[in-house]
Amino acid sequence: MIDPQPLTLLHTLLLCGTAFIAGGLNAVAGGGSFIRFPTLIFTGVLPITANASIATLWKVMV
Repeated sequence: MIDPQPLTLLHTLLLCGTAFIAGGLNAVAGGGSFIRFPTLIFTGVLPITANASIATLWKVMV
């Protein structure tokens, strides 16, 4: 099992800002995942988990 990295204040602010921008982009034109996915990878989320979280959000929105 992989130990998760601690969530720092910088990562928290980066994720919140990215969520706000991606939400606005999704509301206008779609494609917020192009911003959200690399940010999740940068903050230490595993690629499979990051992809699954985006797919899950899409299913909840529809």
